[in-house]
Amino acid sequence: MIASLGGKKNAKRAAYIHFLFNVFGSLAIVIVLQLFMSQIEYGIMALTNSQNLTGAALNEAMARNVANAHTIFKVFQVIILYPFAKWIVKATYVLVPGDDESKGFSLQYISEKVGFSATTAIPQVIHEVERMAELSRKNLNLAVNSLLDVDTSTQDEITKNEEHIDYLNHAIFEYLNHINQSPLPEEDSRMIGPLFHVIADIERIGDHARSIGNITLTCERKKYRFTHEHKVEIRELLTMVNSELELSLEMFTQKSLDHLNEILKLEELIDRKEDRLQKAYLTDIKRKETAPREGMLYSDLAAALERVGDHATNIAFSILNDDSEEINRLIEEEHVDPSDYIL
Repeated sequence: MIASLGGKKNAKRAAYIHFLFNVFGSLAIVIVLQLFMSQIEYGIMALTNSQNLTGAALNEAMARNVANAHTIFKVFQVIILYPFAKWIVKATYVLVPGDDESKGFSLQYISEKVGFSATTAIPQVIHEVERMAELSRKNLNLAVNSLLDVDTSTQDEITKNEEHIDYLNHAIFEYLNHINQSPLPEEDSRMIGPLFHVIADIERIGDHARSIGNITLTCERKKYRFTHEHKVEIRELLTMVNSELELSLEMFTQKSLDHLNEILKLEELIDRKEDRLQKAYLTDIKRKETAPREGMLYSDLAAALERVGDHATNIAFSILNDDSEEINRLIEEEHVDPSDYIL
């Protein structure tokens, strides 16, 4: 019940279901024990053949008797209360009436109105950050694929996702400001600063997705189309960016250096790829193989994806110390093999 205080109405109802189950189940057990105490006691002891035991042997058997009694009582409670499950659920709607006030976007793991627990505040924020990051990554892929196919049918979904990302950015930022004024465990307190930076980077990824969506509208209006070769190149770049985003978020949430080397390699691959695409775009313009305006949009798309890669690197590096010897050693790694990261 205490754990549900900061939750939504359905969380409170779930807590009440547990509460009511235990209350009514215990009442049922008390009644049964009053009527059949000796028979129940004999039956439980018969399970362990402890009716005639004494001394140490009886003490040892009693532990099993207690466990068996607990199991039997719980099974009996489920059997006796199962037919009334619908009524218990209805009772929770009487105890917790109404719906949650927010009809649109909402936080799932933290409450915007109720106080917080110092021991769970940061883990709950990290869960919300993971939601925000996944939504940004989903929107990025939706926007890029819509652009490559010049498909404007997904623009409403992209816009709604961007509004959701902006909402999460603001709500998490305000919550971090709130808990930053209160005492937290030392390790959690050190995460406040990095979390501010991470939500800013994730929000910027969402902005890039929105910008790419705007390019789609331009292409549809002007009847621009990308060549098959351009689509292949962009999808390869997008694959690398997705990989870096996934690894960077895992590195941040797990606070682990396991993927740092891979992230550094991917960052280098993305930079090289984007640079090569920009040079190829200029060559195509000179050879008149690509119309200038179409080539410019292609260049903007490649640049946007490269900047998303930069934000992914920022997310990973947000938990690291600048003077870490391990980081310096990994940064000096020389060989990078693109075939490891391009599908």
